[in-house]
Amino acid sequence: MVDLSTLDIRSTNKDESLDLDDMQSPPLHLQHLYLKGHLLQVPRWISKLDNLFRSGLKWSRLQNSPLDALQELPNLLELEMVDAFTGGELVFEAGKFKKLKMLHIEQFELLDTVVVEEGAMPMLQRLSLCKCVKLEMLPLGIDKLTWIEKFGLYDMPVEFTNRLQKTHEDHGMVRHIQSIQSVLKPMGLGQWRIFLASCHNIVCTHIQLEHTT
Repeated sequence: MVDLSTLDIRSTNKDESLDLDDMQSPPLHLQHLYLKGHLLQVPRWISKLDNLFRSGLKWSRLQNSPLDALQELPNLLELEMVDAFTGGELVFEAGKFKKLKMLHIEQFELLDTVVVEEGAMPMLQRLSLCKCVKLEMLPLGIDKLTWIEKFGLYDMPVEFTNRLQKTHEDHGMVRHIQSIQSVLKPMGLGQWRIFLASCHNIVCTHIQLEHTT
Protein backbone atom coordinates (compact mmCIF):
# COMPACT_ATOMS: atom_id res chain seq x y z
CA MET A 1 0.00 0.00 0.00
CA VAL A 2 2.97 2.31 0.55
CA ASP A 3 3.56 2.56 -3.22
CA LEU A 4 -0.12 3.07 -4.10
CA SER A 5 -0.68 5.87 -6.66
CA THR A 6 -4.49 6.12 -6.52
CA LEU A 7 -6.76 5.95 -3.48
CA ASP A 8 -10.56 6.21 -3.70
CA ILE A 9 -12.51 5.74 -0.45
CA ARG A 10 -16.30 6.20 -0.39
CA SER A 11 -18.90 5.94 2.35
CA THR A 12 -22.33 4.50 1.61
CA ASN A 13 -24.17 7.68 2.66
CA LYS A 14 -23.59 11.27 3.82
CA ASP A 15 -23.81 10.42 7.52
CA GLU A 16 -21.19 7.69 7.52
CA SER A 17 -17.83 8.94 8.79
CA LEU A 18 -14.43 8.08 7.40
CA ASP A 19 -11.80 7.48 10.08
CA LEU A 20 -8.46 7.65 8.30
CA ASP A 21 -6.27 9.55 10.73
CA ASP A 22 -4.77 6.47 12.34
CA MET A 23 -3.71 4.76 9.12
CA GLN A 24 -0.59 2.78 10.02
CA SER A 25 1.22 3.12 6.68
CA PRO A 26 -0.26 5.99 4.70
CA PRO A 27 0.45 5.82 0.95
CA LEU A 28 2.89 8.71 0.69
CA HIS A 29 3.42 8.25 -3.06
CA LEU A 30 -0.23 8.95 -3.93
CA GLN A 31 -0.94 10.96 -7.06
CA HIS A 32 -4.76 10.76 -7.00
CA LEU A 33 -6.87 10.94 -3.83
CA TYR A 34 -10.68 10.95 -3.59
CA LEU A 35 -12.52 10.84 -0.26
CA LYS A 36 -16.32 10.66 -0.14
CA GLY A 37 -17.78 10.71 3.34
CA HIS A 38 -17.97 12.74 6.54
CA LEU A 39 -14.66 13.77 8.09
CA LEU A 40 -14.07 15.19 11.56
CA GLN A 41 -10.80 16.55 10.19
CA VAL A 42 -8.62 16.14 7.13
CA PRO A 43 -6.28 13.21 7.83
CA ARG A 44 -2.94 14.58 9.02
CA TRP A 45 -0.90 12.45 6.62
CA ILE A 46 -2.47 14.17 3.58
CA SER A 47 -0.25 17.21 4.08
CA LYS A 48 2.76 14.92 3.47
CA LEU A 49 1.64 13.77 0.00
CA ASP A 50 4.26 15.62 -2.02
CA ASN A 51 3.41 13.68 -5.21
CA LEU A 52 -0.34 14.33 -5.08
CA PHE A 53 -1.58 16.26 -8.11
CA ARG A 54 -5.33 15.54 -8.06
CA SER A 55 -7.62 15.48 -5.02
CA GLY A 56 -11.35 15.42 -4.33
CA LEU A 57 -13.41 15.74 -1.17
CA LYS A 58 -17.16 15.08 -1.04
CA TRP A 59 -19.59 15.05 1.90
CA SER A 60 -16.71 15.90 4.27
CA ARG A 61 -18.73 18.68 5.92
CA LEU A 62 -15.68 19.90 7.81
CA GLN A 63 -16.13 22.61 10.42
CA ASN A 64 -12.58 23.84 9.86
CA SER A 65 -11.33 24.87 6.44
CA PRO A 66 -9.90 21.94 4.43
CA LEU A 67 -7.47 24.39 2.83
CA ASP A 68 -5.20 24.34 5.87
CA ALA A 69 -4.20 20.73 5.18
CA LEU A 70 -4.03 21.05 1.39
CA GLN A 71 -2.46 24.42 0.69
CA GLU A 72 1.16 23.33 1.17
CA LEU A 73 1.01 20.36 -1.22
CA PRO A 74 3.78 21.24 -3.69
CA ASN A 75 2.42 19.48 -6.80
CA LEU A 76 -1.36 19.73 -6.44
CA LEU A 77 -2.84 20.67 -9.82
CA GLU A 78 -6.56 19.89 -9.44
CA LEU A 79 -8.84 20.23 -6.42
CA GLU A 80 -12.54 19.41 -6.31
CA MET A 81 -14.59 19.96 -3.15
CA VAL A 82 -18.30 19.14 -2.87
CA ASP A 83 -20.23 19.67 0.38
CA ALA A 84 -16.85 19.62 2.10
CA PHE A 85 -17.02 22.68 4.40
CA THR A 86 -19.71 24.10 6.67
CA GLY A 87 -18.04 27.43 7.48
CA GLY A 88 -18.85 30.87 6.16
CA GLU A 89 -15.43 32.05 4.96
CA LEU A 90 -12.86 30.39 2.74
CA VAL A 91 -9.43 32.03 2.60
CA PHE A 92 -6.75 31.14 0.07
CA GLU A 93 -3.62 32.37 1.79
CA ALA A 94 -0.81 34.30 0.15
CA GLY A 95 1.77 32.14 -1.54
CA LYS A 96 -0.21 28.88 -1.17
CA PHE A 97 -1.44 26.41 -3.81
CA LYS A 98 1.51 27.39 -5.99
CA LYS A 99 0.79 24.92 -8.83
CA LEU A 100 -3.00 24.61 -8.65
CA LYS A 101 -4.59 24.93 -12.10
CA MET A 102 -8.17 23.76 -11.57
CA LEU A 103 -10.48 24.47 -8.60
CA HIS A 104 -14.10 23.36 -8.21
CA ILE A 105 -16.22 24.34 -5.18
CA GLU A 106 -19.76 22.99 -4.89
CA GLN A 107 -22.56 23.02 -2.32
CA PHE A 108 -20.82 24.94 0.44
CA GLU A 109 -24.18 25.86 1.91
CA LEU A 110 -23.06 28.47 4.48
CA LEU A 111 -20.22 29.99 2.49
CA ASP A 112 -20.71 33.74 2.04
CA THR A 113 -17.13 34.97 1.60
CA VAL A 114 -14.21 33.80 -0.51
CA VAL A 115 -10.88 35.61 -0.14
CA VAL A 116 -7.92 35.16 -2.48
CA GLU A 117 -4.86 36.78 -0.92
CA GLU A 118 -2.02 38.25 -2.96
CA GLY A 119 0.08 35.48 -4.50
CA ALA A 120 -2.37 32.65 -3.81
CA MET A 121 -3.02 30.18 -6.66
CA PRO A 122 -0.75 32.05 -9.09
CA MET A 123 -1.16 29.36 -11.80
CA LEU A 124 -4.94 28.89 -11.58
CA GLN A 125 -6.55 28.54 -15.02
CA ARG A 126 -10.05 27.20 -14.32
CA LEU A 127 -12.39 28.10 -11.47
CA SER A 128 -15.93 26.81 -11.02
CA LEU A 129 -18.51 27.51 -8.33
CA CYS A 130 -21.73 25.53 -7.98
CA LYS A 131 -24.73 25.74 -5.63
CA CYS A 132 -23.14 28.00 -3.02
CA VAL A 133 -26.50 29.53 -2.14
CA LYS A 134 -25.26 32.20 0.29
CA LEU A 135 -22.34 33.40 -1.80
CA GLU A 136 -23.51 36.68 -3.32
CA MET A 137 -20.16 38.48 -3.64
CA LEU A 138 -17.42 37.76 -6.14
CA PRO A 139 -14.30 36.22 -4.61
CA LEU A 140 -12.24 39.05 -3.14
CA GLY A 141 -8.93 39.09 -4.97
CA ILE A 142 -10.14 37.25 -8.09
CA ASP A 143 -8.67 40.11 -10.10
CA LYS A 144 -5.23 38.95 -8.90
CA LEU A 145 -5.66 35.55 -10.61
CA THR A 146 -4.01 36.72 -13.80
CA TRP A 147 -3.68 33.27 -15.42
CA ILE A 148 -7.34 32.35 -15.11
CA GLU A 149 -8.99 31.52 -18.45
CA LYS A 150 -12.36 29.99 -17.56
CA PHE A 151 -14.82 30.87 -14.80
CA GLY A 152 -17.81 28.52 -14.60
CA LEU A 153 -20.89 29.13 -12.45
CA TYR A 154 -23.72 26.67 -11.94
CA ASP A 155 -26.91 27.39 -9.99
CA MET A 156 -25.34 30.35 -8.23
CA PRO A 157 -27.47 33.14 -6.66
CA VAL A 158 -28.76 35.83 -8.99
CA GLU A 159 -27.08 38.43 -6.76
CA PHE A 160 -23.76 36.81 -7.64
CA THR A 161 -24.30 36.51 -11.39
CA ASN A 162 -25.59 40.09 -11.61
CA ARG A 163 -22.11 41.25 -10.61
CA LEU A 164 -20.77 39.79 -13.84
CA GLN A 165 -22.75 42.25 -15.92
CA LYS A 166 -20.70 44.82 -17.76
CA THR A 167 -22.77 47.60 -16.19
CA HIS A 168 -22.06 46.46 -12.61
CA GLU A 169 -19.31 48.19 -10.63
CA ASP A 170 -17.72 44.79 -9.81
CA HIS A 171 -17.29 43.86 -13.46
CA GLY A 172 -13.72 45.13 -13.44
CA MET A 173 -12.78 42.27 -11.09
CA VAL A 174 -13.44 39.71 -13.84
CA ARG A 175 -12.59 41.79 -16.91
CA HIS A 176 -9.36 39.83 -17.47
CA ILE A 177 -11.08 36.42 -17.67
CA GLN A 178 -11.40 35.20 -21.25
CA SER A 179 -14.46 32.98 -20.79
CA ILE A 180 -17.26 33.12 -18.21
CA GLN A 181 -20.31 30.90 -18.31
CA SER A 182 -23.10 30.90 -15.75
CA VAL A 183 -25.87 28.33 -15.96
CA LEU A 184 -28.85 28.88 -13.68
CA LYS A 185 -31.51 26.37 -12.67
CA PRO A 186 -34.36 25.69 -15.11
CA MET A 187 -36.88 28.46 -15.56
CA GLY A 188 -39.39 26.11 -17.13
CA LEU A 189 -39.62 22.94 -19.15
CA GLY A 190 -36.47 22.60 -21.23
CA GLN A 191 -35.45 26.18 -20.52
CA TRP A 192 -32.27 27.33 -18.82
CA ARG A 193 -31.02 30.83 -18.21
CA ILE A 194 -27.44 31.12 -19.38
CA PHE A 195 -24.91 33.90 -19.11
CA LEU A 196 -22.11 33.80 -21.64
CA ALA A 197 -19.09 36.01 -21.36
CA SER A 198 -16.43 36.54 -23.96
CA CYS A 199 -13.63 38.90 -23.00
CA HIS A 200 -15.42 42.00 -21.71
CA ASN A 201 -18.91 41.35 -23.08
CA ILE A 202 -21.56 39.45 -21.15
CA VAL A 203 -24.78 38.32 -22.74
CA CYS A 204 -27.85 36.92 -21.02
CA THR A 205 -29.93 34.61 -23.19
CA HIS A 206 -32.68 32.04 -22.91
CA ILE A 207 -31.71 28.85 -24.70
CA GLN A 208 -33.89 25.82 -25.33
CA LEU A 209 -32.10 22.67 -24.14
CA GLU A 210 -33.24 19.12 -23.90
CA HIS A 211 -33.69 18.65 -20.17
CA THR A 212 -34.26 15.21 -18.67
CA THR A 213 -34.91 14.29 -15.08
